[in-house]
Amino acid sequence: MVYSKTGLIEKTLEIEQGRNNRIITEKDWIITQSKENTNTIIDFEGNQIGKYDFGNGNNEYQFSNSYDYFICFAFSTKSQFYDLKTAKKDTLWAHPTFIKDYKERMYNDIEHNFDLGNAKFSPDDTYIVGGAYHGKYVAWNLPKINRIELLPRLEYLELFDPQVSTVYCEGKSETRVTKPEFVDLDGQIFFKNRGNHISNIIFLENGDLFLTVIPQSKIILIWNREFKNVGMQKIDDHIEYYDDKYLTQRTGSEIIIYTQK
Repeated sequence: MVYSKTGLIEKTLEIEQGRNNRIITEKDWIITQSKENTNTIIDFEGNQIGKYDFGNGNNEYQFSNSYDYFICFAFSTKSQFYDLKTAKKDTLWAHPTFIKDYKERMYNDIEHNFDLGNAKFSPDDTYIVGGAYHGKYVAWNLPKINRIELLPRLEYLELFDPQVSTVYCEGKSETRVTKPEFVDLDGQIFFKNRGNHISNIIFLENGDLFLTVIPQSKIILIWNREFKNVGMQKIDDHIEYYDDKYLTQRTGSEIIIYTQK
């Protein structure tokens, strides 16, 4: 139902029930998500703006700030990227599993899940930052969608929690510790990580800086728009960012609010 400002029903639209249906008030759009892995955009008059397929389990989606770009992600190895101006479709690879020996060299000791669980557009829509399974940190330049592996500074690797697992063989147990490291594949450097997922991505100074919050290791990594890791901050609390101005630090007993000037 579409209501007027006075609360009266102006019109009724029939839309398909879906998990992530949403109203985009800035554009007068309604997003419906079907069981056939399709996001459909209609306007408040019921006119279809577009239909956008997504991979199995990629029920999450994000629009760019200008609403020119649209991405679908969550579960599949391939995430979907749409340029709404040109109707161009492309693929975002959080883990470039198409590269020879990538899975074998880096992930033979663990389950093969390579989904993009978290992604955000920079405020000026010039790049995307994402966090994927196995603690993969990645970015893409726009509009070319060039993939950039985000590499923490070498001296910060000791701050990351290692993966500790127990393996049983012939009645004996063995404890294995896997620490984060860099892996060279045909001259390209990749970050091999276990866990240490990004819980939040925060942009500062219109995207000149961005923060990746990693609660498992209780650290925030600070990056510039050239995708260099320029700093780090240890944290013990829950961090959030609101309205491009307020940073909150929440503990069990208090909330501290910082204002950006």
